[in-house]
Amino acid sequence: MRFRKFTSSFDTEDRLSITIDDIARPLSSIQSSFEGGKVPSEFVAPLTKFAERYGGGSFSSLFAEGKSARQKQKLVEEFGSVLYSMETEEVKNEETFLIWRDACRDIIDWGLKVDFMLDHLKQAARDFFGYMLRPSGSESSCREIIQMEEAISQLRKKLLHLEQKLGEAREDLHLRLGDDISSDSMSCILGSSWVPQSRASRGLY
Repeated sequence: MRFRKFTSSFDTEDRLSITIDDIARPLSSIQSSFEGGKVPSEFVAPLTKFAERYGGGSFSSLFAEGKSARQKQKLVEEFGSVLYSMETEEVKNEETFLIWRDACRDIIDWGLKVDFMLDHLKQAARDFFGYMLRPSGSESSCREIIQMEEAISQLRKKLLHLEQKLGEAREDLHLRLGDDISSDSMSCILGSSWVPQSRASRGLY
């Protein structure tokens, strides 16, 4: 399977001969302030969103210890390039994910604690492969299947909970009746609708 082959390749230490610079879009010459330094203005929006989601609004908690201000600035700029590329590049083949993987590995090695980006790229690649394999016009069917699978999953969880409660209720009744109660007697007890005011003719007419 093509995706399995990609996953195997993704997990190796091999590198592509091309880099993120080879696919980068031209940037304006405008520089903007970010984290106490300057980065291309195009990087500010993705960097800000990332910092808010994973760094509590700042990259400070994501830097490895001992990094100088200059090193931190370089890391932020390099990572901004990756995020900007991921936001703007139209993915046409799996090679793009390997380019981003190489860039993220370098950034992680240099001291930015974003190891989870590799898992994100794997999942994004899986989504890409799924999209490429999906037959044309099957979008509504795929959504319906996913919705039904989610509904079944919720029902299974509810069923598991009910079965647990049923077991507890049966165990409580067994304790009240004693261990020598037969299954027939238990069925008789559970099926009985008799109350103190009942008469034998109940349900007859």
